[in-house]
Amino acid sequence: MFFDELQEIYKKNDINITRKFLEDSLEKAIKNNDLPLMLEVLNELIGFLRDISLFADSAKYANSLSNIIEKISIDPNSKFICYINIANSYRAFGKYETSKDYFEKAIFLYNNSNLNDSKNLAALYNNYSLLYEEIDLNEALRLLHIAKEIISKENEDIKLASTDVNIAFVLIKLNRLNDAKNHLNEAGKIFDINPCDFHASGYYNAMGKYFYLTNNYKESIYYYEKALKNLKRTVGKNLQYQDTLKELFNVYKTSKIHFKGLLDKSEEYYRMNIKNVFNGINDTNKICIGLFGPGSECYGADDCISMDHDYEVGFVIVCDDDIDKDVFDKLVLNYNLLEKVYEDEIIVKLDKHGVFHYSDYVNNYLYNNNSLITNGKIFFNKKSQFYDLRNKIINKIKYDRLPNIANKTLEINQIINYNIERLRIREDYNSIEILNNHLVDRLIEYGYILDNKAIPHEKLQLKLLNDKNIKDFIKKLIDGNLDYQELTNYLIDNLEKNNIINEKNSCFIEDYKKQMLVFISKYNFKIEKIKSIIEIEWDMFQMLKNIGGRASCQDNYDYFVLMRKSQFFAWDNELIDSYLNDLNEANRYGYNLLAIKYGFMEESIDKVHFEKIKENLPKLSQKRISLQEAIISLQLEMLEDFSKIDEIKTRNMRSFYSSYDTISDVSYETYLRGELSSYSENTVFLYGKMLSDYSKNDGNYVKAVINYTDIFK
Repeated sequence: MFFDELQEIYKKNDINITRKFLEDSLEKAIKNNDLPLMLEVLNELIGFLRDISLFADSAKYANSLSNIIEKISIDPNSKFICYINIANSYRAFGKYETSKDYFEKAIFLYNNSNLNDSKNLAALYNNYSLLYEEIDLNEALRLLHIAKEIISKENEDIKLASTDVNIAFVLIKLNRLNDAKNHLNEAGKIFDINPCDFHASGYYNAMGKYFYLTNNYKESIYYYEKALKNLKRTVGKNLQYQDTLKELFNVYKTSKIHFKGLLDKSEEYYRMNIKNVFNGINDTNKICIGLFGPGSECYGADDCISMDHDYEVGFVIVCDDDIDKDVFDKLVLNYNLLEKVYEDEIIVKLDKHGVFHYSDYVNNYLYNNNSLITNGKIFFNKKSQFYDLRNKIINKIKYDRLPNIANKTLEINQIINYNIERLRIREDYNSIEILNNHLVDRLIEYGYILDNKAIPHEKLQLKLLNDKNIKDFIKKLIDGNLDYQELTNYLIDNLEKNNIINEKNSCFIEDYKKQMLVFISKYNFKIEKIKSIIEIEWDMFQMLKNIGGRASCQDNYDYFVLMRKSQFFAWDNELIDSYLNDLNEANRYGYNLLAIKYGFMEESIDKVHFEKIKENLPKLSQKRISLQEAIISLQLEMLEDFSKIDEIKTRNMRSFYSSYDTISDVSYETYLRGELSSYSENTVFLYGKMLSDYSKNDGNYVKAVINYTDIFK
């Protein structure tokens, strides 16, 4: 009765349920003074707890069993089995001498009681060999061959194969790899047709070891992963599972083979099940599907060690709060019916995977953490709240990047140029250590600003940080050999590179503080105004009629935004306001500033067509033309200066001068002339003033625009 129930419990593959059943059965046996049941349960409990790596608990019950069998009279065969289980328990717990005593007691009992239990005798020698693997490998090998000789006389294929595996493990330790492979080949004949048997995990593990030692890393990974899947399915993530993970990690580390993470696997799983996910659903609006949220796998930072807990293939379906109830319920049903096996691995469906309403998922799993919202990958989206939230945060991170660089630079400067210097004078080294820890945090925050990413959980921050310079500074700081001036110079270089300051003229951040504060105060103004300008310009751009049909650039919104945003961010606020007013005025009176710009450009690139349209273009006064030409001359001079500094970037630009114009290649000069000709007189005047200000402050407008292009890419 007990064993029948136990077999049904084992089929559930639930460690907690199994343990509770065994301990409840033991309590029942004690209460009823049922000695035979008590012995049966204790033997099973000892072995079960050992298999799931609860060695101390196993040894505790082994001690109880030992006390019982020494006080009562039981048949020699039962006592023999008890001795083996007790010996195994103490061996696993590291009590080698006690374990050896019980193995010897078992052998003595067997030899002197005329027992005829060859199966358990073979098990004894198999397990006794495990003890000697810690003491004497050659003796372990001798014991295993005794076990194999005994089993060979029985019809026990699994036990024979397991013994071959145990022999192979010892031979591997003795570096007799060819002999080990011969025994593994024999074991493979059995386990290849019994792949789900618990003992197959040992075979897969031994194969992983063999192929690793013979430098066949792909095969090694294959077999280690099969071992893990078998262990997870049969005994859970026990100590053997953890040890196998470490061995697999070492293979990946040595071989440098790419680890296929859950992001890729989960997307494959989703693609395999698309029809099943949407089965019976016609309206797919308000649905976002992907893998994101908590877990290193959602950052693409998982490795085989991540598999130790809370780790499996799956995805998240986030539905808008107001999605139709029938659609939501159908998605839940469809997800629960998806295939529960992927690449031979059982999917138990983690709580963090599945179908959720937007508010429930955000509140219960993302905790207002931007990193958890923006990580991972979207597999499907149709007008969903979650996708909009994600995009809003990603865009805000990008837009806030420049003022955040300035703000974080000021914070870092406060630590290294004020506080630490004062503490050095006071010889307060403990406080310096504390401040250095704060500096590590500020540098990590600064690095993620440069990366345009939200900051992840602490354990992933250094691993996922991209900026190599910042990582190097952090390492030096932790090692105690950071040159603070080197860090300061890097921060100042970044201020210039990101157009936060005009030119470097000091090696002290404090000297740029005023410029940074002005930049920060004006930045938010620019963001909203530039968005409005680009929206109006894009609408005007869509209305343009090209002679050869619609131009391809009219369909490339992202590139249009990049080019225009890079230009306008280099402008001052007064000029931005004036040009926005020009655009609003054009809309009010029904004309298109971009059509005017391209129309004036045709004077240089298509004179015949220009003659046909010039009457429709604004008449420019000679004074206005002279001002424009002066501006063009100054800006071309800046372009020439920049080309001497960075020849590579200017080599990929338009040709500089109108003399090189063709219909398919419009020069920088002609494009600029067309732009200026489309502006109001006030905007042209302010544009000239802006260029003049750049010159006065040793700046270069062209360099600023190109820097912004790199920044916003």
